[in-house]
Amino acid sequence: MNCSRFFTGLCLLLLTISVKAQRPGYKLPDGLIRYASQRGVKPEAAGTDSLRLARLLFALAYGTKDRTYFDYADRLRVPEQPDTAGIRAAAIAIARGSNWEAVVNRLEPRFPEYQQLVKANSQTGLSAQNRKWLAISLNGYRILNRYMPYDRMLLINIPQAVLTVIDNGSATKLRMNVKVGTSRTPTPRFYTLVRQVNLYPYWTAPKPEIDGYLPKIHSNTLPPAFYVVRKKDSLRLDGNDRKLRRIPARKFNKKYWLKKGPGTDNPLGVVRINFQESFEDIYLHDTNERTAFCQTPSALSHGCIRLQKPLSLANLLLESRRDWTPLRFQDQGCYQEPSGNPVVENRPVLVKGTIPVFIVYFPAFYDPQAGKVAYRDVYKKFTE
Repeated sequence: MNCSRFFTGLCLLLLTISVKAQRPGYKLPDGLIRYASQRGVKPEAAGTDSLRLARLLFALAYGTKDRTYFDYADRLRVPEQPDTAGIRAAAIAIARGSNWEAVVNRLEPRFPEYQQLVKANSQTGLSAQNRKWLAISLNGYRILNRYMPYDRMLLINIPQAVLTVIDNGSATKLRMNVKVGTSRTPTPRFYTLVRQVNLYPYWTAPKPEIDGYLPKIHSNTLPPAFYVVRKKDSLRLDGNDRKLRRIPARKFNKKYWLKKGPGTDNPLGVVRINFQESFEDIYLHDTNERTAFCQTPSALSHGCIRLQKPLSLANLLLESRRDWTPLRFQDQGCYQEPSGNPVVENRPVLVKGTIPVFIVYFPAFYDPQAGKVAYRDVYKKFTE
C-alpha cells in the first residue's frame, strides 16, 4: 500500500482495524515502551491499546513529520512509500504474542548513523538540550525511512556540513564535506529529485554580491569573462558597453543579471547539479575556491551547497549513461581539482532514474572521524 503524508491518518486507521480484537485485553509490553523511549518515541496516552500499538509502530518506523524538518513542505514532489503492509503484519504479530523486539527491529531505519544516535540517546547524564537534539535527529532519520524503496539517495545534513550518497538504505557510496549557507544566507531544508548535471556552467551573481561589482559595471572595467544580461529580452551587454553606465543601481537584480562565462575560475567551478525544481535557486556546485575545504568554517556560501568532491558525485550520478565519459580529477587531499577535462560550455546532462536529494537539519549526528555523536546548531533553530 502506497501511503503519502496526506493519507497517513487513513493508513493508521486501517492498521488499527486490522489489529483490533486480535487478542482480548491486550496491553502494550513495558519493554516495548522502554525500547521506544530510547528512540525518542512515546506511545499516545489516548485510545485503545490496539490503536496505540499501530501508531507506535508507525512512529518507530517512519517518524512524525511537521514543519520542524522542511521549509518547503507544500512544494515537495517525492512520493512517500512506507510499507504499511509490513506495519500491519508487525502489529498483528505483536498483538498475538510474538517476540516484539525481533518484529520491531525489522521496521526501523537501516542507516548506520541512526543506530549510533540510538546508543547515544540511551546514555545517562545527557543535557536536556542534547536529548532534544537527539530526538529531532532520530525522528528525522525515521522520516527518511519512508523513501527507502529508492535505490539511491543524497543526504545533506546542514549542521554536519556533510553530503552522503546512500545506496539501498544503508550502504555509503560516497561521502564528502560541503560548504553551506551562512546564518545570514542560510541553506533551506527541503527535498526533491536530482534532474541534471551541468558541465562548465555560467554563473549569475547573487544579490548580496551585486553592490561590490557596481563600480566596475558603471566604469566599464568589468573583467573580460563578465557581462550583463537584460532579463526581458536576454540582451547581452559586455563589460565595455557604454550602456552599462546608464543603468541605475536599483534596477540590478530586478531587470538585469550579472553573469560570468564558464571556466575553472567560475564561482560554480566546472560542475553544477540541478534539482527537479528550483528552491530559491539552491543547487549543488563545484567552486573556484577549492582550498576553502582545507579550512574549518563550514558556512561560507549564499545558500547553495559547495562540494568537496564535485567530479566524483557527477560521475556517480551519470554512471548509468552509456554515453558518459567519466570526468578526471586530481585528489588534492582537502578537495578535488579538474584534470584534463575538455571545456564544453554550459553542457547539461540529464540524470537517469529517480534519485531523491534530502537537505536536512539534524543537530545531532555521528562523526565517524571522532568516533562519537556530535551536536551542532549552526542556525540556532533549536537552541533555547
